Amino acid sequence: METVLIMSDRLKLTMPQGIQVVYPESRTDLARRLVRETEIRCLVLDFPEIGEENRQLLLSIKEHFPVLSTAVILPEKFGKDIPDYLYLETKKGGGRLKEELGSFIRNSRNSNKREAHRFTWPLTARFSSNGEERDLEIYSVSSGGAFLKAKENIPAPGTIGQITVYFNKSELASQCLVTGNQGQSSKMPFGFGVKFTSLTPQQRDLLNNTVHDAIIALLLDPFAEPGIPTLGNEGLDEEDPFSL
Repeated sequence: METVLIMSDRLKLTMPQGIQVVYPESRTDLARRLVRETEIRCLVLDFPEIGEENRQLLLSIKEHFPVLSTAVILPEKFGKDIPDYLYLETKKGGGRLKEELGSFIRNSRNSNKREAHRFTWPLTARFSSNGEERDLEIYSVSSGGAFLKAKENIPAPGTIGQITVYFNKSELASQCLVTGNQGQSSKMPFGFGVKFTSLTPQQRDLLNNTVHDAIIALLLDPFAEPGIPTLGNEGLDEEDPFSL
C-alpha cells in the first residue's frame, strides 16, 4: 500500500482506497520513515515559517530523495534558495488548500523506490582492473555499489574489477562490475559507477544500515558534518578490517 507522509499538526485528509496517510510524530519519525519505507507516494510538509532549519531540511530531503514528490505549506511565498517543490500558501483558506493538496496527491506517483540509498562521505577506495591498481576518491556509496571520481583512464562499462573501500578503522572489499561512466555535470563529477558483486548479505545489511543512520542523522541536523563511520556490529571486531 502506498503511503502519503504528512508532517502537520492541523491537516487531516482522507485518502482513496489503496493509499494510507501517515502523520509522523516527530522529525525523527519523519526521517526514519523517509529512509526505511519504500512505498511513499508523496510528502507534505506544513511549516509555520520557513526558517533556516526548515530550509536546510528541504535541501537535505531534495539531496537524498531527489525524485520524491513534495509539497510545502507556508504562510506566504518564500523563494530564496529552496528546492523546486510545490509551495502552497495557508492564506488561501482551508477549502482551497485542501483542494490543491488533493490534486497534488492524486497526481503524484511513487518515484521514491530505490534499491539502496546512497550517501556521500569523504571516502577513498582502491580500485583494480586489468592488472592496474589505483586509489580514487568516492563520490557516493550504497550497499549496492559506489561512484568513483576519475578524470582519466575510466574503465569501460562491463569491466570486472576489485574494490576496497576504506572506512574509519575498517574496510570493505568486493569484486565489482563497472556499470557506466559520467561526464562532469552540475550534480556529478567525472567518474564511473561500480556495482558490488560479492558482498555477503550480512555485509550488505551492515552497509545499508550505516547509510540509513547517516541520512537520518543529517535530516535531523542538516548543519552537521558527517564523519567517516566505522563498519562494525555485534560479532565483528571494529579494529579488524571488514573484508572478504
